[in-house]
Amino acid sequence: FRAMLTAERLRSQTTLAMKAQTPQNVFNMLQDMRHLIILDLREQEAYDASHIRKAINCTAEQFRD
Repeated sequence: FRAMLTAERLRSQTTLAMKAQTPQNVFNMLQDMRHLIILDLREQEAYDASHIRKAINCTAEQFRD
């Protein structure tokens, strides 16, 4: 199961990297947020001041757990 998950993750990353070749493609991908999960690992105060729409804030320590 872990090997299948790893293979799927690699395939997704490769697909995303291929799509994100140009700034316009990245912009378009950010506009269509249903395909993205953005983790914002900055401190809460920085996140509260400004963040990407629908980004999820968590600390690096929480992410590691």
